[in-house]
Amino acid sequence: MAKVLCYNKGCGKDFDPSSSSDEATCLFHDGTPVFHEGLKYWSCCPNKRHSDFGEFLNAPGCTRGKHTNVKPAAPAGQPAAAAAQTTPKAQIVVPTPTPPPVSAPEPWVKSTQPLERLKLVVTDAVRAAGAPAAAAAPSANVAAAGANGESAAVQGSAESKVAVGTICVNNACGKSYTGVESLTEPCLHHTGSPVFHEGSKFWSCCKKRTQDFDEFLAQKGCTTATHCWVKSKVAQQVKCRYDWFAMGGSISLNVYAKKVDCDVSYAEANATTLKVHIIFDSVNEFDLEIDLAGKINPAGSEMQVLGSKVEIRLQKADGNAWQSLERKQ
Repeated sequence: MAKVLCYNKGCGKDFDPSSSSDEATCLFHDGTPVFHEGLKYWSCCPNKRHSDFGEFLNAPGCTRGKHTNVKPAAPAGQPAAAAAQTTPKAQIVVPTPTPPPVSAPEPWVKSTQPLERLKLVVTDAVRAAGAPAAAAAPSANVAAAGANGESAAVQGSAESKVAVGTICVNNACGKSYTGVESLTEPCLHHTGSPVFHEGSKFWSCCKKRTQDFDEFLAQKGCTTATHCWVKSKVAQQVKCRYDWFAMGGSISLNVYAKKVDCDVSYAEANATTLKVHIIFDSVNEFDLEIDLAGKINPAGSEMQVLGSKVEIRLQKADGNAWQSLERKQ
């Protein structure tokens, strides 16, 4: 009869089941394998411990008996555990909440409503800084006169406060203010501008040429008008740095300008258009007019003048997010 493999633990030899000579010839372990803190041994001979797994498998048995070709029964509880491993668990399906429907944003349509002046807010610090300048400004009323619009006369009576000794600003006049009588005194001056060309010096209004600079300065004027004691300041267009950011239900636009004239600066808007006009440093003018990327509520918006900037807060009319300040064409 063919030999079969012995299933005793630690034996692993082939034997002939029909041969009686194999009685008590099997050397095996009747205990169970133990693995503890890196050591491996059989429970039947705990004093023979091994750290190498190969040495543990080749350890000779401690009990003699008969070979067997019957597989040992699985320990109690193992079939149930194996069945638990092979049986798939019931799958729990968690329903996915349905998101609320998202309504498409309304198409952008330019508002035809007239622009509305936004509320102006001036901080106490700005008002305090502007008060001395307002008190120091002359109360004399300066009116334009003359053919070229540059000459001006101080209007009014004793209320006009022009300091005695003030020099007339008209070209080549050189007269000084001595009192109220100077308001009606004729002023002989040049209305043109000085020209220096190839050694010659002359005024563009009369073109009387001379080579000597002192003679040029001493040339009498060619136009008679009234004196101009205060040089009028003409605002010039400039570009200001500005930025914007969104915060909650509002849009903030910051225009960086100092010494803003709160009396003439303003912001106007309707639902889709914003117009900003700022006069600062007395002679600088900044203008901005744009179509906004979203809709705003002008009644809830305002323009606030701070020390170093003007902050314009626009109240959003809806909850749509703004990707830019200005609408892209």
